Amino acid sequence: MKIVEVMPFSGSGGRYGGEGPRGILSYFTKKNVEKGAIVSVPIRNRDTFGVVVRVLEARESKNSARQFPYALKKIKKVWEPGVFDSEFIEAAEKVARFFVSSSGEIIEQIVPKIIFERYGDIKAPKKTGNGKNELKLEKFVFQRELEERISFYKTMIRTEFARGNSVFIAAPTIEAVLFFADELSRGIENYVCALHGGLTKKETVGRCNKITVEEHPVLVVGTPSFIFLHRPDMKTFILEQESSGAYRTQSRPYIDMRIAAEILGTVRGQKIILADTILRIETLARHEGKELLELAPLKWRVESQSRSKLIDTRERGGEFKLIDDEAKKEIRETLLNKGRVFIFTVRRGLRPLTVCSDCGTVLSCERCSVPLVLHASEGSTRIFICHKCKDKKSAETACGECGGWRLKALGYGSQGVFEELKESFPGEKIIMLDKDYAKTAVQAKKNAGEFFAQGGGILVGTELAFPYLERAIETVIVASV
Repeated sequence: MKIVEVMPFSGSGGRYGGEGPRGILSYFTKKNVEKGAIVSVPIRNRDTFGVVVRVLEARESKNSARQFPYALKKIKKVWEPGVFDSEFIEAAEKVARFFVSSSGEIIEQIVPKIIFERYGDIKAPKKTGNGKNELKLEKFVFQRELEERISFYKTMIRTEFARGNSVFIAAPTIEAVLFFADELSRGIENYVCALHGGLTKKETVGRCNKITVEEHPVLVVGTPSFIFLHRPDMKTFILEQESSGAYRTQSRPYIDMRIAAEILGTVRGQKIILADTILRIETLARHEGKELLELAPLKWRVESQSRSKLIDTRERGGEFKLIDDEAKKEIRETLLNKGRVFIFTVRRGLRPLTVCSDCGTVLSCERCSVPLVLHASEGSTRIFICHKCKDKKSAETACGECGGWRLKALGYGSQGVFEELKESFPGEKIIMLDKDYAKTAVQAKKNAGEFFAQGGGILVGTELAFPYLERAIETVIVASV
């Protein structure tokens, strides 16, 4: 009989008592089980998945087993072979300590749900030795423009393939994964796997299995939730678009996947490359402190032939206009030459902020205290919408503090820009690309494709539009920051 220590998923770790580290529960089994295996264990009145972190023969822990204040329960099922290697378990424990969480919660957060649902269908990688990279651990920074990074990766990947090594490139979004996979796969299409949340369950399982069983070295391009996948020959890990905020998870425990990925790469002894056009300040500080080496001399100047101009509307007298006459002139000239115009704005809606002119109170959501945003509705009606809880409120409302009716809408959102452009360019087709007009990736691609398909036109969008602007645009206007 074996005594098995298990880290449960579903946030159950650490709440069901017992001795030992937070999040670790003990069970017994007569089956052969290895560290890293997924098991089904009983917790109270339900079965929960967990990962094995330690296995002891009963005779080795006989005395401690007797000291348990409760009867050990039996493991219900062992899902083998294990797709999680021992280095991943070790890294999860370190990430848990860093983010003050339990190891089970960390694993559940950073591994896609589909992996647990279809665990029995996913094949484990072949084991060769201890699977660890015996080379000296090296961490690099790579600050170059995108085209230069792509060119470097193409050469590096083929060099690593010739040495019999695989490469993992992590990117923060689905769009970024698809872009890098497309750019880097030419000539090696059969050995490139893109992994992201937009795949079906069947596609996810199929690609995971291809990575683990393919005899030839592979290039894996994936979102951070797939960093658990490993092969003994995966010697290089690249963290692309390192400055992106999309690496932070949106639910508890709040994890910065950049930190989790670097910890995992360090435990595995991989060569780690942190890359972006402009790296984060904290990463540059680590480089300054000699903690990170230069893969190539850092490039500080972004080369561009674009002409930039700052228009300060505060210097103009008269009524304020978001798109002033000088900007409209640039738009008109671009459209006459069959060019495209992209106008960027930070927020959605008509006006992002509404203030009471009597008492100065900001009109906020009664549920979550977030400022309400004025939106255009069907016809000519206006409504207030909370972007957090989606609660709606009539625009014909009074101040909740003083009851005053003198409410003043401030700022400009994407709909506000759209309405002003419609008035100034009545004959032009204006396409919107924000979360209100593109609720799915498919719709966003459709809107962007429509914009590029026409001989010239205007696109108004928020940050959501950036991944879909894959071609050159003649005129770009930043309407609000």
